Amino acid sequence: MQKDVDPQKIVVYLNFEDVQDVVSLVDGFTDYDFHIYSSKIKEIQDLGHLKLKPTSSLFKHDIETCAGIICGAGFELPTEALYMGKKILVKAMDGQPEQKSNALALKQLGLGDVMARLDPEDVKLWLEKPQGPRVVYPDTADVFARWIMEGQREPARDMARGLWKGIPGMEHIKRYL
Repeated sequence: MQKDVDPQKIVVYLNFEDVQDVVSLVDGFTDYDFHIYSSKIKEIQDLGHLKLKPTSSLFKHDIETCAGIICGAGFELPTEALYMGKKILVKAMDGQPEQKSNALALKQLGLGDVMARLDPEDVKLWLEKPQGPRVVYPDTADVFARWIMEGQREPARDMARGLWKGIPGMEHIKRYL
């Protein structure tokens, strides 16, 4: 069941950053309610437009009902955000080349925004942007299995292009398929 989205609600999950640095990052944007999650936070603290929360079962509800997510450039949370149609701002962890690659892909595909460091100006520009596209990933396993069972009658490249046709951001990768 789709939950009602609060356009002023933003979830922040930058678990490897200092909590005070994250608070400083978003503190000046008083027109928004920031739900800041971290394993370093031990109990809920309500600071007006800033809600500091330990990672808990509330996280899922806040993700479902927020308008946008600020998080690391890992895989799982950005993927969920895209699937739910949330706008997303990511920051790659220092020393993590796979996160830098994920961030670059999000930016190049036009599916998210990236900040190189905790910069309130990046947050300001991102907050002014409209809602992101909802990305519904194709069932690649089913299509691939059917393709094999039917004797691979069409070239693999054509099968792959058909899978990703119409998926937001994927028009940029046509040259690779």
